[in-house]
Amino acid sequence: MTETKDFFKPEPSAKKLSSVKSWHMVTNQKNCFYMIAAGMLMSPEGFGNKYYQDNASLFPGYLPVFPNQVPKSTIDYSISENTYLLPCILNLNLVDLSGPVKVVTGEGKIKDVKFPADVDDSCQLVLVPAPLPIRYLSSIVCQSHEDKILCEKDVADFNNVDLSPYPIKVAAGAFKKHKSQVWPPSLGSAQPIVVN
Repeated sequence: MTETKDFFKPEPSAKKLSSVKSWHMVTNQKNCFYMIAAGMLMSPEGFGNKYYQDNASLFPGYLPVFPNQVPKSTIDYSISENTYLLPCILNLNLVDLSGPVKVVTGEGKIKDVKFPADVDDSCQLVLVPAPLPIRYLSSIVCQSHEDKILCEKDVADFNNVDLSPYPIKVAAGAFKKHKSQVWPPSLGSAQPIVVN
């Protein structure tokens, strides 16, 4: 007698479909330019003395990456160091990225998981080990046409920053549609979180 197969039972090797449609890093235009010039998405340690505080300062050695949308508080944090900083959301294409990462859960706990299999949009953010090659950057998002113009004028001061591979988009909604989240996630303190 032949064995019957249960067609309604998922195959053990079947890949879990993630509810995450897009991945985002939040920074400012100065850090964005520096990362493009360096050819890497990196944490503050890679900047030397050219770093402006953004969300990565809270997670040494990691890149904080948000699923689907970013909290307003993270945008404000990335430009809090100086008035001439402009917020930028970096859209990332992580389709071929896999391996161990850390996630900050909805309860504020840090867990070790496998990316992408164990990651969904229930996490607050994913901490990806830094650096990543700049090829994971797919586009840069500004909150207004004015910010886009200022960003393009600002980059003209840097000979080694080529923005042409990265479309600069204007999406005011990306800066307005936010999930609520206390930021920084360490119960509001601005002290760096040590991630072992």
